[in-house]
Amino acid sequence: MCERDGDGNVVGIAGLSQNQHPHRFTLNGIRLSTWCALDSLFLPVMLQQTALVSSPCPTTGETIRLTITPEGVTSYQPASTVISIVIPQPTKNGLESVEEIWMTFCHHIHFFSSPQAAQEWFAAREQEIAILSIEEAFELGRLTLSEVLRHI
Repeated sequence: MCERDGDGNVVGIAGLSQNQHPHRFTLNGIRLSTWCALDSLFLPVMLQQTALVSSPCPTTGETIRLTITPEGVTSYQPASTVISIVIPQPTKNGLESVEEIWMTFCHHIHFFSSPQAAQEWFAAREQEIAILSIEEAFELGRLTLSEVLRHI
């Protein structure tokens, strides 16, 4: 799946974008963004590069900062940071466009400053979610990426 600008040029692919999304993703001083928080965790593995990530907690507004290498997450602040993972209910149309992926997954997968902030955010929403530690989410991203790469 790719993201295109108004002229049809590719500006994002596989979760990495030149456009602005909430999850700032810096590689070698180049500022990009990712479609969702989980993308921020598997892209360093795919690119074999260390990334600096900053993302606002949607509940508190607090900036969450992470350093992610191809081997794992080496630091994150605050120490209570977690990530939400949506358990999707696929539509009959599937996930055939980047917009469908965003609506089903990306708009609901966030870094939160604490488990309580995540629970508060989703209390009034109807998505079925799991709240994972950063380490668990990195492993999920790594496993997902390895499964995708197996089919390429």
